[in-house]
Amino acid sequence: MQNQLCFQQMEGLRITKIFKRYRLSGSGAVEIILAISIFMAYATFLIGALTYSISTTKIPNTQKTAIRYASEGAELLRYIRKDALTNLPNGTYGFSFNGTDWILSGSSESLEGGIYTRSVTITAPTVERKLATVTVSWNNAGRTGSESVITMLTNWQDIITPPTVAWQTPVFNKNHAITTTAYDVTYLKFYGGVLYALLLNGSRSSYFTSFDVSAFPTISQGSNVNLNAVHTDVGHRYLAGDGIRRFYYSSANNTREVTGIDASTRNLIGTLNMSGNTDANGITANGNTLYVTRTANGTTAEFNILQNTGTTTYTAQGVLQSSATYYDVLVRDNTYVYVTTSNTAQELHVIDVSNTAAPSLDNTVNLPTTITGRFDMIVSGDVLILYRRSGTVTGSQIYFYDVSTPNSPTYLGAYTAAYLIYDADVDPARSFLFLATASATNEFEVVDFSTPTAPVRRGLYNAAASTYRSVAWDSVNDRAYIGTTDNTNEIVILDAE
Repeated sequence: MQNQLCFQQMEGLRITKIFKRYRLSGSGAVEIILAISIFMAYATFLIGALTYSISTTKIPNTQKTAIRYASEGAELLRYIRKDALTNLPNGTYGFSFNGTDWILSGSSESLEGGIYTRSVTITAPTVERKLATVTVSWNNAGRTGSESVITMLTNWQDIITPPTVAWQTPVFNKNHAITTTAYDVTYLKFYGGVLYALLLNGSRSSYFTSFDVSAFPTISQGSNVNLNAVHTDVGHRYLAGDGIRRFYYSSANNTREVTGIDASTRNLIGTLNMSGNTDANGITANGNTLYVTRTANGTTAEFNILQNTGTTTYTAQGVLQSSATYYDVLVRDNTYVYVTTSNTAQELHVIDVSNTAAPSLDNTVNLPTTITGRFDMIVSGDVLILYRRSGTVTGSQIYFYDVSTPNSPTYLGAYTAAYLIYDADVDPARSFLFLATASATNEFEVVDFSTPTAPVRRGLYNAAASTYRSVAWDSVNDRAYIGTTDNTNEIVILDAE
């Protein structure tokens, strides 16, 4: 301002000198007017330039203020989030103080008499995170602009205290007593939301039954079907479902090695007396086609293909002779079937069944360790799982194979359970293997094989008493049903956590 005054004083002296110079000249009036006009134009330009300089100096200050308000908004979000991430719902808001706390309010807020407008937009890229963009815009003397600050807010309390991992600590839910006493539950499997079971009373009788668990914790047991046959060995896949609620039971009874059951009508679908006097060890179904394995005796075929359309008639299709006893049998597709054997150098046989009249041995697999005893199988996607359920040693080996090429299983990895495994079920989505074992202290075990080259134990459960003989996983409720030898509480139900 002082510079401006000095400038005006100097110009005033110049004007005075001009007046004195042309005071006696008659034609000097025009020159005076012209000089004044030039001076006024020059002064106007200088004043305008000075005003513009002051105005443009304010723009960075306005921008800095906007940045400060945006950063303040990010801090307010962290304050509001302190109690729970749910305090930051998705949407666009302003901030307000309700007298005790800062909250999100409206869609924006006005600051400094309307010069600035602040708003925050919140989205959720994941369940545990919120992405927030705080924007401050301004309109100052016709000049506009905006600044933004982006911040990610997390559910830090859950991150600091990780949630319990599923099935890390199985939790007891309840026991269920079946209507038929003194029977072990040796088979449990879910089909179509119904729990089907095989009941066995030593060497005397066997029953097939089912349980409706849709109104859990109420469990309703269906009627029992007397199978009129007894299997001397109990365990996985002696009943095999074909997808239309027909089940088939293989037996050690040498006059009825196969018995069929219509699960919906509770009627027997006849029995089959196979040639010879060897036990039927395993059975599975693929549509109307049945695959039955038997004990080796040198003359009777160990692998048999049958047809059954739901009537009492079983039609022989083809057989395969082997020098080894055939145990469990599993259908991979309409071309290949897997069979476990007693041959310690060829524990797994891959059989080509594309021609049901003439099945042929396509490939054999020698497990990594030579172990006597029976192996059973279960499949999860392209992973074939073999687990040992009989033998003389304490532990039980589990082997994982890649069967994306069905006739060429490729070894992936192994896991050793503490005890023999009576039965197994699988959650293919999470790659969890549920085991019913012979352990007296940890009868239920969960194995995580999401990395099949290095499977790991996920959880254990110690039952109060009894032996666990079968297991079925309920995919709807993430719940495990365990069949036991306890004659008062034959089924134990466990929850993930």
